[in-house]
Amino acid sequence: MRHTTTRVRGGATALVMLFPSLVLAVPLLAQGQASDTTPSSAPSSAPSSAPATVPASAPYRSPALALAAPARGEGLPQDKPAIVLRYARGEPDDPLDLTSLVVLVDGEDRSAQFHADSTEAWGSVDPLARGASAGQALALGVHQLTARMCSSRRICTDLRETITIAPSLLSTEPTPHSSSRSRVLTALALLLALVQRLFTF
Repeated sequence: MRHTTTRVRGGATALVMLFPSLVLAVPLLAQGQASDTTPSSAPSSAPSSAPATVPASAPYRSPALALAAPARGEGLPQDKPAIVLRYARGEPDDPLDLTSLVVLVDGEDRSAQFHADSTEAWGSVDPLARGASAGQALALGVHQLTARMCSSRRICTDLRETITIAPSLLSTEPTPHSSSRSRVLTALALLLALVQRLFTF
């Protein structure tokens, strides 16, 4: 009877000692069975989906600036050499800064002589009254015109053109025909004066 009690106690002790190991083994066995029943994953060599392409942003457009008058190849009269510049905004949300207009002729500033509205600017390219060449008309021939217009975001456009100064339509310079006519009239006046002198003696 004593041997039976000892065996029972020994078996109970063994069960108590093995119980934690059994508790840990059960989840491991369940995990192993689950991995056996789970289908194998797709091979790593399968091509991945292509990344979405990002559309390239459109370039920022600068203001447009052009010489509206005179037309290309047309000269400006020396007594009234006025030009017209035309411009437009490049982007709908970037208005023009009309105070940024700069006009140069042969490198000399003529901006103060121009009046600007929302689409055009006009003015004379004659030398300024306070400049070194005050009172002098712009010389006949070809001159370099440079202009600049900027937007409110300081995006600027430059214009480079040549303008030609031509003789005025109402020029006071005598033509060859009028010069010869004046010589004839002068000769007739001298002849009449000589005839009158002869009759007075």
